[in-house]
Amino acid sequence: MKVFSLKVLLISLPVYIYTQSFSDVSLVSGFDDKSMNNGIAVGDYNNDGFEDIYVCNREGKNLFYENLGNGQFDEKASMLGIDFNGKSNTSIWLDFDNDGDQDLYVGNYDEANILYRNEGDVFTDVTQQFNLGTIGRISSLNAGDFDMDGDLDIYVANFNEKNKLYRNEGAFFIDVAPVSGITLQTPSMAAILFDYDHDGDLDVYQVNDANKPNELYRNDNM
Repeated sequence: MKVFSLKVLLISLPVYIYTQSFSDVSLVSGFDDKSMNNGIAVGDYNNDGFEDIYVCNREGKNLFYENLGNGQFDEKASMLGIDFNGKSNTSIWLDFDNDGDQDLYVGNYDEANILYRNEGDVFTDVTQQFNLGTIGRISSLNAGDFDMDGDLDIYVANFNEKNKLYRNEGAFFIDVAPVSGITLQTPSMAAILFDYDHDGDLDVYQVNDANKPNELYRNDNM
């Protein structure tokens, strides 16, 4: 009996040691939104060392919570000019212009995507200037340097249209998916960028709906 009790103690001990404890601090931290939220993107928009949160909404304005660094968040989407009121599915933070701060790209549902350039105390809609107003049912966005030229390109997974691979040309983006081999129109739900073959460049794996096979695209460099 003593041996059995010791075994039970030894088996239970690791579980006890590694059990994590979480507290719901949503309300006291400043989060009280109740709406049709779809996607979340985290990034430090003002380079203060604290990560901020952008929330996509399908039935109302998108939200932006600035991390004040004291456990509190302040909703400032309207103040910063990023409170798009439509049907947003997903978003990403990325420094597309290499100026040292995080810009924001928002993927929407049956409405044009939006590229916001970070101007410091406000964001500017530069979608048309940079040719990124894709219209479709955007399921995921990824940013990475596909051609290894030092700036970020964008991969757009689309549910009802062909996916897009936007190469960053500095002053604008150009869709190179048609010439890169990513040409199938599949109901894409999500994609991820990673270097699966360790050859130094980013490859793409995407998952599809409607019993369509998932796809792995090897990057042979653009």
